[in-house]
Amino acid sequence: MTTKQKGNIALTSAIKFFSDKTYTVLIPLNDSQDYDLAFEDSDGVIRKVQCKYTSQKQGVKKDKFIVKLYVCGHTDKNGNNYYKFYEEGSIDYFFIETEIGNRYLIPYNDIQHQKTYTINETSNKYLI
Repeated sequence: MTTKQKGNIALTSAIKFFSDKTYTVLIPLNDSQDYDLAFEDSDGVIRKVQCKYTSQKQGVKKDKFIVKLYVCGHTDKNGNNYYKFYEEGSIDYFFIETEIGNRYLIPYNDIQHQKTYTINETSNKYLI
């Protein structure tokens, strides 16, 4: 499965999740934004969401998932690859889906300034 296909799985799962909550889901016309979708919550506030999918495991028992909280592979004007990190205010939530189907909705402010996030027992508070 390609990275793009994995991202599409997370995106469609997020659309279903927010639609099931009867939130209005907004999808950008292109992919130049830092967010994959936005939704209007019950208070009428627009929230931006970056969707991630992970199958990468770590730990002795390989029981923890690792999520990259950046985008790589883009090239700058000189043709060099670079990593793009999400800045404060660019997104409100990370929606993360694991290869075993667990989904997490994590506020950006809870994991800002991290390159990766490890899903473990303490992540259960974000499990949806």
